[in-house]
Amino acid sequence: MGDYLHECLALHRAVSEIRFERAQPLDRVEQHVRAALDRSAGKLTYEVLQTILNRDVWKPDMFGFWPPIEDLKAEFGAGWELRRLPKQEAKVIPKLLTVFRQIEPVSVVLRFARPRDYGIVSAPVEKILGIGPGRRQDDRYRQYVCSLRELRDRRGFKTAAEVDMALWTLQVGVLDSGLLKRHADYDGQARAIEQGFGADIGLRQLRARNLIKPLFDELSKLQLAEALLPTDLGIAGQIAGIEFEYWVRRWLDQDRVRRWPDQGGEWEGLYTIIRASRDRCGGMHDRLQDAREIRNDAVHDPDRLTPCRVQRLIKTARSARASYHAQWLSHGR
Repeated sequence: MGDYLHECLALHRAVSEIRFERAQPLDRVEQHVRAALDRSAGKLTYEVLQTILNRDVWKPDMFGFWPPIEDLKAEFGAGWELRRLPKQEAKVIPKLLTVFRQIEPVSVVLRFARPRDYGIVSAPVEKILGIGPGRRQDDRYRQYVCSLRELRDRRGFKTAAEVDMALWTLQVGVLDSGLLKRHADYDGQARAIEQGFGADIGLRQLRARNLIKPLFDELSKLQLAEALLPTDLGIAGQIAGIEFEYWVRRWLDQDRVRRWPDQGGEWEGLYTIIRASRDRCGGMHDRLQDAREIRNDAVHDPDRLTPCRVQRLIKTARSARASYHAQWLSHGR
């Protein structure tokens, strides 16, 4: 079998028919919309929207609530210019949101008007891409389509819409409820797809980036370590340990830090650095050595960690950072 995601794309119609008891021929909708856009010189007009909302062909109402058709006629009578998408999507998507109110119908419009760059936002695909709530609708959707475009380019799809359909099929047909596994005609293919997904390092990396990047954008590393305390004590301790060593070396071993690695020399162990700087540490010496031991356990023996010990490590790392900055300011740097 080739790329399992392309297999998922080929199974989209079958899964949609099983899921909705009616085929969802999105390719046919796309062809009709393309013809309508040709007639409108590429503008998003009322006729184009009518074509997208053709309920005789598919079920657009699965994706949010649509405004009354009369409102759309008044808004798009003269047509909206779409030729500058996706370059100006940061302006166009919020503008569309003022009309449609929800990101789901906006995504439907963009998916059929510009399938190369857009897909229909849906919970199953957000789940597999690791895109969660808690941000503005337009920002969330832009992250969504950026992920689709990345997979489009890396995996040889023609459009982002194809990637969207493949991921929806993967999540709904194989991973979530195993729709395909319950059908003898598709069981073997579904199991092969599941194996392909399990070996897909690239998709896991994309998912992890989408999950983790918002945390790094909002939190410092020490805040992140503190946030992870109830979830994963080992990772919390390791992140805090890295930060602790970073700030201790810059506070107590600045000359060697500046000299490394271009000017040679060996890294001194933290125990030696802290003991040699006892006079500069003052009352923090014992706290620093205690934090160093916790940091060692985080790396070499995480079973010895406790929430209280990791919290002490985080607190001491913050103190080392504050001492470094105070020293930096006192030297007029």
